[in-house]
Amino acid sequence: MASSVRELRRLLDDFVDGAPFLAFWNSFMEHMEEFEPEAELSPAGQAAYDALYDLVYMGAEDPVSAAERADGVIGEDELRERLRHVRLETAGGRVV
Repeated sequence: MASSVRELRRLLDDFVDGAPFLAFWNSFMEHMEEFEPEAELSPAGQAAYDALYDLVYMGAEDPVSAAERADGVIGEDELRERLRHVRLETAGGRVV
């Protein structure tokens, strides 16, 4: 498994385990700038990564207002719960 996939998994696991939202969000966005999903993930993994990016991008620190929720913003507690179940398939067929 490529080191960038391991780093992505570590970022997700650390956030789910309670790492601060802004530290996670900033690290994820930095990682995204260098990550090449088409080189490291299967087609299914790439689709999951795209959905993952959309979730994280719309994440925000709690509390999130009703108006923000109506615009698609996801509070950090909800984001943690959603990310708890994210799995990505690597180009080699491994699920992480």
